[in-house]
Amino acid sequence: MRFITERTEIARTINFHEMPVVKMDLAKKTEYGLVSEKVNIDNGTFRDGTPYYIHSDIRIYRDEKKLTFHRGCTCLTDSFGYSDIVEMLETANAPIIKADSDFCLVVIDSEKRTALMPIVLHTGKRINAHCISPLMIEENDLEAILAQNLLEMAGFKEETAEA
Repeated sequence: MRFITERTEIARTINFHEMPVVKMDLAKKTEYGLVSEKVNIDNGTFRDGTPYYIHSDIRIYRDEKKLTFHRGCTCLTDSFGYSDIVEMLETANAPIIKADSDFCLVVIDSEKRTALMPIVLHTGKRINAHCISPLMIEENDLEAILAQNLLEMAGFKEETAEA
């Protein structure tokens, strides 16, 4: 994990697609923590050669205090409607993230109109398409501190055990 601090490097990373860029807005949170925009995890190809992407997002759960990919679940129905179209639109132009590679996480707060320094994170070496966390983010001491700070900036308070 490293922060991108130079203005030209920030512009080059975001504008020239040196690596996938994922946005996380501190104002868009759930009761469980923070959620990024959608991403596609590259899991190779199907037998006919079409790309096999796992649709996911990056989450910071308030109780785990770490960044993790979250796949969600699939529900089969006999209809095709509005929510299906919305989900397809969210993932249509989502950044494609590969195993054992870098990606850039850009954290903003749309309510306070602030942006943090972009962060370069590295993914794990293995993709598990059948797991709710299909790809891991390499963990280190700074990543845990970053997750805790982002949760606090979003308004989540440290939970303490009461006696």
